[in-house]
Amino acid sequence: MNTKSRQWFLVFCTLPALILFSKFALYPFLQAIVMAFYDWSGMSDEITFVGLRNFETLIHDPKVWQSLTNNLFLLIFVPAITMGLSLLFAVLLTRRKLRETTFYRTIFFFPNVLAIVVISILWSFIYHPTFGILNSFLDAAGLNSWIHAWLGEKSTVLWALILPMVWQAVGYYMIIYIAAIQGIPNDIYEAAVIDGAGE
Repeated sequence: MNTKSRQWFLVFCTLPALILFSKFALYPFLQAIVMAFYDWSGMSDEITFVGLRNFETLIHDPKVWQSLTNNLFLLIFVPAITMGLSLLFAVLLTRRKLRETTFYRTIFFFPNVLAIVVISILWSFIYHPTFGILNSFLDAAGLNSWIHAWLGEKSTVLWALILPMVWQAVGYYMIIYIAAIQGIPNDIYEAAVIDGAGE
């Protein structure tokens, strides 16, 4: 196959994916940018160009800034906790030589294959204020002062959202760390021990 034929072959192979991406991702994205300059309910035929008025409304809306603050909070804590736990579990499962290593890897990675909808439903049952597993456990343990409507209180909702996000992602990054750690030659560990390095 000459160079020109190969190029046309690659074009025909990538064209369907490019068309689908343009139709279902790129076009809606560009359309959303255009619609940001109009006043439209989304249902009626009346559509009015308002320029930057929608952006001005956003800037002066306190809910928008609260949303950005909440997102920044999650952006800081979710990766930090996820990476920290992933590295900790990876080190424990590679350096401790546990017999149940394969079992633990499977258990930790399992949440990663679940759909977001399944995870949301599962944790909504855990956090349910009346018959949720978490509050039932706290009640049985005599920790009634710790019982909350976890997803309904401002003081607990963000931390309650962090836990399932970390639980879902930690196994994936743990596997990556494990692969990286197993690629380190034992000679490096032995040299580090000789040089006086600890855990």
